[in-house]
Amino acid sequence: MPNRGFLLAILILVSSTVVARKIHFIDVSDVNKWEELVLLCRQKKVPLFVAHSKAGNMPSGVKEFQKNNASVKYVNKNFVSVYINGNSQLGQTFKKLFLLTDDNHYMVLNPQEELLLRKKKLSDAFFKEGYQRFLNFDELMKKHFKRQLTKEEWVTYLEIKYNNFGYLGTVAEANRFLPQLNESDLSNPEIWPFITSLCLDINNPVFQTIRNNKTLVENKKAKFPWLDYYISAYNLNLSFAINNKDEERIKRMQSELIPLFPDTSKVVYQHLLVEQQYLADLEEWEDYEKLTFDYLEIYNKPDDFYNEFEKLYYNYSFEKVSVLLEDILKAGIEQKSTFRLNYNMAQLCIAKGRTSEAWDYAMEAYNRAKGSKEQTKALILQQYLMY
Repeated sequence: MPNRGFLLAILILVSSTVVARKIHFIDVSDVNKWEELVLLCRQKKVPLFVAHSKAGNMPSGVKEFQKNNASVKYVNKNFVSVYINGNSQLGQTFKKLFLLTDDNHYMVLNPQEELLLRKKKLSDAFFKEGYQRFLNFDELMKKHFKRQLTKEEWVTYLEIKYNNFGYLGTVAEANRFLPQLNESDLSNPEIWPFITSLCLDINNPVFQTIRNNKTLVENKKAKFPWLDYYISAYNLNLSFAINNKDEERIKRMQSELIPLFPDTSKVVYQHLLVEQQYLADLEEWEDYEKLTFDYLEIYNKPDDFYNEFEKLYYNYSFEKVSVLLEDILKAGIEQKSTFRLNYNMAQLCIAKGRTSEAWDYAMEAYNRAKGSKEQTKALILQQYLMY
């Protein structure tokens, strides 16, 4: 049965035209209340603005945006605003449904629950574009059905479809649009959302064109988001390689994609990382270990052994990588005995039931500690082992 108090509060907000210094947010945490809200928005024919938080608090960008009273008035007049805690039931549903990352997200949805626009920063332009997309959506879909979309409308249509169906659900239509583009279009910032979401496969003609001539996306007034593009292309091609056990794609990523990484000082490490992730997901741990130690033998820096330990420990099952974790810590300690390496080796020995070894490493961690904080951590570990 619908919650009448909740519906009444929504109705007041939807109907309100009062000027306010703050956005009138409705805090929604479960799917049932969301559906009640959506139903009312359908009746009132208004779009939804959603602030989806990553840490359970209202995103800081909202507070900054609300400093402009005129902007707040525009939002309250044209949108039903919803705050969703990313850790709530509804927050987790949104993350899965719209493939959200662990960042704050600002979204505009129509009452049919179609995601029209998504950004990580708030601005007047975001709300005006989102509201315009809401007003034009039905006409956009009609023009698409009749195959009458302009180049700019194609980009908007594909962005909306990508927001709702992801890469695999959109790429076929994106390939239909590709022949309409020429090289001069690539420097147009309005085309960049299409490039950075749907031109990621290393076999894609736009990817290959940009790879061979990076200046094609240069613009005097805006800067092409190379890092975002690289990360998206990296993740997509790696997933293709893992799902198909395609070593050839890994090699092509190393020769064709990794040179696009914006920080040239980290290109060598990117070559290692892509192979490590490929081998780890296929659970080829012997090959993973050989690859890692070959790299460390040539390129290692003081913290590299610990960094390799952390990468494995936090990303993969302990049962599967415990032997490799120990090998890395031992090799690191042999090269340079540090507090962090010994402290983690002690904890690893505890997990494996080797308390006498754990005590030795805990003592060494104390001897290598720098500052009272590290000494205290080592002492606490020793007290645990004593009792």
